[in-house]
Amino acid sequence: MPSCRVNGFNLWFEDNKEAITEDNSELSAADLVKFAMRKWKSLGEEEKVEWNKKAKDATSGTEQDDKKRKREKCDDENEDITNRLNQAKKAKEITVNGATSKLAGFAYKKD
Repeated sequence: MPSCRVNGFNLWFEDNKEAITEDNSELSAADLVKFAMRKWKSLGEEEKVEWNKKAKDATSGTEQDDKKRKREKCDDENEDITNRLNQAKKAKEITVNGATSKLAGFAYKKD
């Protein structure tokens, strides 16, 4: 199955490509697709709905795989995250209670 989304026209064209090519062998690849689009537009609504339903059914299994899933973390990763959070808290305490806060207070004092 291609990585791009499949629609009714794509399925119909793949199914009818050989016959369209035989009937219009003089057309280039681009002109062949244009001809197929015109033919697709001339189809009845019921037939188009049927092909679109087939396309939807064909892609419904792959859409589940495309959804994002949260990755499970192992214990080592959880410990690493906890250690980093603890280090960040300690660094913040030092900044708040240490020299940085005293210097900040000095810079903004009005005397």
